[in-house]
Amino acid sequence: MAWDILMLLPTNEAAKLAIADLNGEVSPNWDFILNSSSTYALLYSLQIIESQLNGSEEEKDETKMDVEGESKQNGAWSEKFLALGGLKYLFELFISKDFIAKENGPKRKVCLLFLLKTIKSFVAKTTLNEDSLPVVTPNYQLMSESVKLPPFVDKLIQVLVACSMKQEDEEEILPSEDSSIGRYCVEFLSYSGRIDPTIPVTITSLPSFEQFLKTVLLDSSNKEIREAVKDLLLSMTSPLQNHEIHRVVLDASLRILSQLGEREPTGEQFFALLDCLISEKCDGYNGGLPQDFLPLLNHLNEMIKKHPIIEARGSKEEDVVLIGRLQLIRSILKRLPQVKVSIGNEGGLISEVFEKCLFDIPTPENHANDAPPKCKSEASRKAAFLLLVELTIDCPQNFQMISQKFLSHHTDVSLKRDMWHFSPSSMEKSDSGYVGLRNLGATCYMNSLMQQLYMIPHFRYGLLSVNVEEIVAQNSANVDEKLKESNLFQMQKMMSNLQEGETKYFDTRGFASSCKFDGQPVDTSVQMDADEFFNTLFDQIENALKGTNKQNLLADFFGGMMCNQVISKECGHVSERDENFFTLSLEVKGKKSVTDSLSLYVQGDPLEGENKYFCGQCERKVDALRRSCIKKLPDNLIVHAKRFEFDMELMRRVKVNDYFEFPTTLDMEPFTLEGLTRRENNADLSKVPLSEEEMEAYTYELAGILVHEGTADGGHYYSFIKEREFADGRQRRWLHFNDSDVEYWDPKGIPNVGYGGITSANQWDPQLSKNVHRTFEKMNNGYMLFYERVKPQKVDNKRLDFSEESKVVPEKLFNAIWNENMTFLMEKNIYDGNYFGFLWSMLSSTAQSPKTVQFSPFPKAEDAQESETGSKMEAEPSFDALLQCIQLGTKLIFVTMIHAKEKRSLSSFVDQLKGWYSKHQEACRWFLRTLTEDPTWIRQGLLYNSNSESRGALVRLVIHVISLLAPLERPEYTISEPKEDYVKLNYSLIDFSHKFKSTVISFVEKVMELMPEAPFHWVHFSEYFALLREFATLGVPEAEHLVKRGILPQLVDFFLNDTSPSWLSLPVNERPRRVKMGDKFTKPNWDLFVDLMSTLVRSCLVLPPDLQTLDPLPPQPPSLIEGRGIYEPEALSFLAEQKFFFEQIMSQQAGNPVLVAKIIQHLSWENENFSDMMVGIISHGIDYHKESNMKPFLESILLLCYTADHLQSSRVENTLQGFMRSSIKNSTYSAESKTCMGIFLDLVKKRDNPDTIKFVYTNRKLFIEAFLFHKDDAVRDITAHIFTHLTSDTPSDFLNVYPQLNAEEKMEVERSTDPSNDEMRYNILRSLWEFIPGLYSNYSKLKDLDGGIGAVWYLRLIRFFSISEKDKSLLVEFCSVFQKTYVYFNKNTLEMNKAELVALLYHLLQGSTTNVAVFSSNTAWFEDYFTFNITLNPNNESYYKYHNATLPLWFSILNTLCQHSPQFLREWIKHSNFGWAYNSFHNDAANYPKICAVLEETRRLAEADEVANEILHAQPKQMSKEEKSMNDLHPIILQLENMLINPMANNLNINVACEKIYKLSDWAFDEEESLGSEARKILDQMIEMMEPVILTLIDYCNHLDKKKENQRIFDVIFEFTMQSPSLFDKVVEKLDHIFNLSYTSNRVPSLLLMKLALYLCQRAKKDLMNLVDTFPLVLSSLCCFGHLDGPFASFWEQFVVYTVESEVREKFENEGPGGRCFALLKHLMKTPEMRNNLTLDFFKGFYSKFYGELDKEIKYVFFSSIDAQLQSSIQILSSEDSDATNKEIRRIETKLLFALNAVKSKEDKELFTSSCSDSLSCLTALLPEDCQNINSILNEINSFQG
Repeated sequence: MAWDILMLLPTNEAAKLAIADLNGEVSPNWDFILNSSSTYALLYSLQIIESQLNGSEEEKDETKMDVEGESKQNGAWSEKFLALGGLKYLFELFISKDFIAKENGPKRKVCLLFLLKTIKSFVAKTTLNEDSLPVVTPNYQLMSESVKLPPFVDKLIQVLVACSMKQEDEEEILPSEDSSIGRYCVEFLSYSGRIDPTIPVTITSLPSFEQFLKTVLLDSSNKEIREAVKDLLLSMTSPLQNHEIHRVVLDASLRILSQLGEREPTGEQFFALLDCLISEKCDGYNGGLPQDFLPLLNHLNEMIKKHPIIEARGSKEEDVVLIGRLQLIRSILKRLPQVKVSIGNEGGLISEVFEKCLFDIPTPENHANDAPPKCKSEASRKAAFLLLVELTIDCPQNFQMISQKFLSHHTDVSLKRDMWHFSPSSMEKSDSGYVGLRNLGATCYMNSLMQQLYMIPHFRYGLLSVNVEEIVAQNSANVDEKLKESNLFQMQKMMSNLQEGETKYFDTRGFASSCKFDGQPVDTSVQMDADEFFNTLFDQIENALKGTNKQNLLADFFGGMMCNQVISKECGHVSERDENFFTLSLEVKGKKSVTDSLSLYVQGDPLEGENKYFCGQCERKVDALRRSCIKKLPDNLIVHAKRFEFDMELMRRVKVNDYFEFPTTLDMEPFTLEGLTRRENNADLSKVPLSEEEMEAYTYELAGILVHEGTADGGHYYSFIKEREFADGRQRRWLHFNDSDVEYWDPKGIPNVGYGGITSANQWDPQLSKNVHRTFEKMNNGYMLFYERVKPQKVDNKRLDFSEESKVVPEKLFNAIWNENMTFLMEKNIYDGNYFGFLWSMLSSTAQSPKTVQFSPFPKAEDAQESETGSKMEAEPSFDALLQCIQLGTKLIFVTMIHAKEKRSLSSFVDQLKGWYSKHQEACRWFLRTLTEDPTWIRQGLLYNSNSESRGALVRLVIHVISLLAPLERPEYTISEPKEDYVKLNYSLIDFSHKFKSTVISFVEKVMELMPEAPFHWVHFSEYFALLREFATLGVPEAEHLVKRGILPQLVDFFLNDTSPSWLSLPVNERPRRVKMGDKFTKPNWDLFVDLMSTLVRSCLVLPPDLQTLDPLPPQPPSLIEGRGIYEPEALSFLAEQKFFFEQIMSQQAGNPVLVAKIIQHLSWENENFSDMMVGIISHGIDYHKESNMKPFLESILLLCYTADHLQSSRVENTLQGFMRSSIKNSTYSAESKTCMGIFLDLVKKRDNPDTIKFVYTNRKLFIEAFLFHKDDAVRDITAHIFTHLTSDTPSDFLNVYPQLNAEEKMEVERSTDPSNDEMRYNILRSLWEFIPGLYSNYSKLKDLDGGIGAVWYLRLIRFFSISEKDKSLLVEFCSVFQKTYVYFNKNTLEMNKAELVALLYHLLQGSTTNVAVFSSNTAWFEDYFTFNITLNPNNESYYKYHNATLPLWFSILNTLCQHSPQFLREWIKHSNFGWAYNSFHNDAANYPKICAVLEETRRLAEADEVANEILHAQPKQMSKEEKSMNDLHPIILQLENMLINPMANNLNINVACEKIYKLSDWAFDEEESLGSEARKILDQMIEMMEPVILTLIDYCNHLDKKKENQRIFDVIFEFTMQSPSLFDKVVEKLDHIFNLSYTSNRVPSLLLMKLALYLCQRAKKDLMNLVDTFPLVLSSLCCFGHLDGPFASFWEQFVVYTVESEVREKFENEGPGGRCFALLKHLMKTPEMRNNLTLDFFKGFYSKFYGELDKEIKYVFFSSIDAQLQSSIQILSSEDSDATNKEIRRIETKLLFALNAVKSKEDKELFTSSCSDSLSCLTALLPEDCQNINSILNEINSFQG
């Protein structure tokens, strides 16, 4: 403590100056300066030296640092320190002073550390290299000049040994200090050896060197020191050093090894050193030979055999000695391979390592913690595996022996075949050694309780000792079934597994199903109360134990007795009633601890007065005390904390989270009958104390806590349990049992997890943007407490010995559990990623070894013929190592790895295995034969396997093997029986009994035989079909075999499943079971199924292969796979008849739709019937499927049209006719229409089929009518492109959104030179013009499409096809309709329809004098063309873009007409719009340069004409007031219409839109009186046009938040509604419709609409009975939903007032909606929510008008409401605020007047006085005397007689 305080003070200036100020040439008195007489003084001085060397922080900031990282000032001081002998003194100090002795104080090692650190800072400089890593550069010369090395080295060794020894004396010396000191010592020893080469020899020549090695490498607990010493010794013994040193260190190490004990936990570095020394010696260093270590090898082998089991289950301790010995053997064997056989086989090393070290497992006889195997840790198992691998390298004999042992692990897989993603290591019992219980969903209450019972050992023993099987056998013949239902047996089974099990948890399903409540097993998905379950379970167990030798088992352990007493205070008589209990239920609420709650038990209740107790002995009533106390205490006391109770106000169960403390030691004596009696008989208990033995009978220790975390509605239970006393006296630990997880736990956490109460935490508050301190109730608290008596009275709680415990378990259960344990423990060793890796490395090294002979290689190309003739190989060795590698590797993968969770290496293993198979022909045959003989492999691997990666790996390997054998076995593909039986097809059933010579075909037959099983595994069957598909693609013979074996019908039958005709044709009782494939969420993946079928079908010839024809058409379809030519007409004929199959496969979108289409194309080749059938299927499919499901049908259309056979023309016609009908039928749907038109576009684009061009051209009017005016712009776009591709014209710039000024030049088109296309273009153009009347008549529809672009593509197409003068002159024929269309399009200011129409007109006038003459001569059209509606909005970029694209064209059109007609020119110049346009656009010329240029051209034309020039320069006349008003209002009206005719289409926020409507309408209505008739007319038109907007807003309002309203929207709707009678009627009708829907659909309308309805009802001048009828329905709906608060309450009030004051009251008193509403309203008056939210005015109106219909109860409600309001008034009167008091007096007067008016009978008076009596009394006392009005009202009420 003193030293710590000293370190906080400033440095002593004198001491600092003495060290810092080194002056003169003479060496100073270092003893005085450094003061080595005291450890603390020396440490203080060394710290000052360190500060001088490093500099203070201030000096570092103020002094510029040099390149070495220290200041120049500090460098000068260092040089002076060295020159004056400071470093020599430090060395002498280190050598002479004893820093190890305890007498030098606790800081001695800290001082030594500073001393070594200071010395190093002088003799070794640390710098940074290029990579910023520290590099130490020792100054050997300085060190040699400053110290004598021999004594220095001796002292270093002494210090190193001292730091290596365990520290047991001082707490202040930290292991890190020893590590640092040891590291410095090793560094200085290394420096010394570099300075003087004799130093290492001197060190190793020390008599104590061997002991030094043992101390620092074996005995030291400091790993850092051990590592440093090991590195030092390795550097000293390296080949560059003295050879003698190597010999000495090796000999010493070997002597230590021979004396080594079995348990050396710190020997890792020793064995690493010895391993390196032996390896160097074996490699020839120092004249060594590997044979020199043969005796050591044999000795190590024997040591391993004798080595005991050190590693324990559940412990993290590693057997370092065993690991080291295994590593040494491995190192020697690497260099001595010739002895591998003798040491491994004959010496028994293989068996020892494989069995004893690795794969022996605990048995029923030996399953303690030290049970086998020897290697349990990962490190030791790795060492053993590596040794086994080394034993097999280049040693076939050892490999044969070891591989045979490994093969036994991967042969019997019967127990594993149902497991996938299997990982036994994750199921291993926890390190605590205890087994958990599986949670079945919500069974944590059960698990936590059963663990508490299990941990009471003798209760468990007693329960297990009951012979349940014998009891059941006496009462039932079906013993096994009854045992399943016996909860006693299931509890025994659970207890046995918890004790003997080796897995992480026990599955409690059997126990849960045996626990029945009301005759039904417990619902594992519903959580029960743990205490309730405990009581029910004990009742059942108690009944089950009756009649057995353990019938008192529960009572012996948990049974207590409560005594309920009534003690007379007068006569002294006592009445007692005993009551047995298993749990003691204690109150929690209001109690701070268990003792407080227990005190409540014994406190009792007095029975006095009317509750006096009748004494039967005295035969009279007496004062008495009723209490409860404990008469008999159990050995195991279970306390139930009553944390759940029923809240009568909330009417639900709630949890009490109050703080409730429970002690770890509980004295129950004060709460027992004996204790109470003692206290009542002896006032001074200190005079009669209990003995220690007597006290132990009442003392309990806490042994378990069952915790509930959560609320009363749900939560989680878990337990904390203290181990019971062990037989061997081991320390008892606390454990946390949380379902399947069990772990050690610190009991210091009991208050936190068990007491409850409140806790606090800092939480982030997003509103305050900071952490806020908040308190919460703790949701986890103790619910059941388990106490054990310190001195049990009946049964001792001490656990039996380990072996004795096992004898308690019933033999049958014990054997069954240990059979499972042994299986699990073996699987844990095998299903391990490290095991897979080591085993595979062994196989890989053997397979790639040059010593591995190839027994059965595949023949080379030049030897293939010789191989086929049966030439034999030369004599071969008896053992085929490569075959063994392949077999073991294959079984490892497909018997074990595919089931394991750890599969990361599986793919790479398979790739290597493929390479091995490529070298071994016989192995390939073995593999296929194995799969054929045992189909379980393929069944498991392809169908059951849930991992797609491993399924794919199996397919890859199988196909690889088949591809190797296929070239050799293709001649053997034929059947062994007569050929005619083989080729005969039976489509209903394939016979798999045929025998084949080929192993390949035999395997494929077995795969096909498994097809009926595939539907049961439809989730995984993709790779099954992938295997068949890959086989079919290997070559023609493979595909031909599948086709000839009838797989195509089998596939059809498979797909159709239980709808297959072949299956349905069988008698019902003979139909094999079939399962539905797919579910409501997932469909089977048919991709590879369809791929297989496509491959097989397209491998078949449609026509005979020898067909000779001179026809230019190809004889086979283009879908035929190149190089395939199987002729099997019966198979294709069968498939072509399967209409239902094709309907289903296309409807279900099974597989790749392109491949399905190719199958259809293949079968359609020259097959008219099939083609017609598919046309019908496709048409029907497109009719009834959505766009997302159309792809198979559409792909089929494309391929059918592309099929160029003799039927192509008729097929195209039929296909497209049906497709067109379906497309038109789907034209109302955008997605479907877009997709259908896309197919037509693809067909016409290809242009290699004139039939498709002809069809589209012939039906062009259908396309125009149905799709060119479609509601979806994408459909119109595609349709337009269909027309452009009909004539072979290629438009490169047809997609311009805006037309350009030079439209003809900008629309770059590559025109076809084919003359026939001219006629086609003209006819298409005429067909387009013929639809111009439809364009005019459907204007409103087109205007609404996509914001006004519905006619763009139509108009653009006319422009596209109008090429010649003849084409353009068609305008004359349709000019009148065109003119009307323009007029209607011109109404909108920003619409693409109008822009495209302008571009078309501009185009048609260019170069066409006819068209120009017609348009410039018709004076009736002049005004229409002079008016071009636009809106100038400088803040909107889209306006600029639109105007710059459109207006130059428009003004150019006018200029063209002006040039042709002077009259047109003069009228245009005269028109006001010309002047407006000229001035407006020239004012913003920078943004409208093109427009200004065109208008300047117009001006030049006018100036060239005398009349026009005069008009141009004339003065404008003055406008009238009416004209000006109309002129001002006109653009506003247009803006309103443009903005809000469809607010959602313009993407305007509805509130912003309404704000603009509100402002503009407000302006318009305010100006209404000043408007002229024309402006008024326009305003009326504007209001009329706003009708759809208002109705749209009403729909929007209905989706507002039901309790909110938007005043702006209300004002807009109400203003327009009141302005227009027609709109008024429509609004009322719409509200009526909405309210009816709201009532029938139980939806609440918006507050705004209710407000609107009420206002219309109140302010309308006409009968609104329909709305009055509907409105109560809405209010009724609100009541049903509880919307009685806030804004809705005011509507009740307004509604009642309205009905009272209006003439429609009768409608609410009669039947119908109004009458129902009135009845409901009266009922709701009784609810407090309703009363509290209505005002007195409402009560007055309702009560006074409907008095006669009100019953007594509802009148009481009214008066109670008055009372509540009077109570609030009383609170205000009690305040000292005089103003508030005066205001409230006036309110009281109003309330009492209402009460006076409401009292109309004697009954009313009684109701009023009874409900308001308290309030009236308080008022009388509080009211001032001058409140005469109120007093008179009260008197009048009191005097009322009725």
